[in-house]
Amino acid sequence: MRRKQTGAELKLFELDTLKYITEANIRDSIHYIGLIPERMSAADITFARKSGLLDSSSNTLHLSKVALHFILDSITYREYAFLMLSKQWIKTTNIGNIPTIYNEPLLTCILDEIQTRGRMNKTTFTHEMDATLASKYAPIILSNTDSLRYVRGLLVASELVVIEGEDYIINPLATALVRDFVLNKSKINPPSQDEEESYWNSMAHGVFDVINGTNKKIYSRFYPNLIK
Repeated sequence: MRRKQTGAELKLFELDTLKYITEANIRDSIHYIGLIPERMSAADITFARKSGLLDSSSNTLHLSKVALHFILDSITYREYAFLMLSKQWIKTTNIGNIPTIYNEPLLTCILDEIQTRGRMNKTTFTHEMDATLASKYAPIILSNTDSLRYVRGLLVASELVVIEGEDYIINPLATALVRDFVLNKSKINPPSQDEEESYWNSMAHGVFDVINGTNKKIYSRFYPNLIK
């Protein structure tokens, strides 16, 4: 539920909250951008931009590098999901003349919480994460409650998290990656005000900020097309 802005508030991500990211929706969006961009509505453009699929840098609508990598099968939907999640930020907005404050990457926060607890019930996941973040960042309020429902699909699609019974758990095959990613969260750089679109639509930033010669194999084993 969206709250009316009356002061500083906590925003959890930049994904579209009018349309869920699914593989089918991503393919449809790429189809429209690539073939009939003139038929895209304002809502279609917003979804494409926030999903990292759109490049409008030349004042025309065309496919981003992320979209091209996906549609040409250079990366899988699982790898796309991880890439997009790795670029989401918990940020404080609406604070007068003070610029937006990027507090921490959303994905590392979620993974750390599931890792610490051992498991989180999939039905109450958004409520429990809302409560955790509200407590952590009090007195700043969440801009939306239950908004993480838009993230759950990508989280499972990334396969960093799997469903066991009624719970989300860290994928046993991804424990080393999750541990390293959370440990290196301070290396992930937030977007600047003048590069927001290029932040989402490029094959850079997010997970690419943490990759180095020491940990590269941990990521390439799980996401071989994304990290080569």
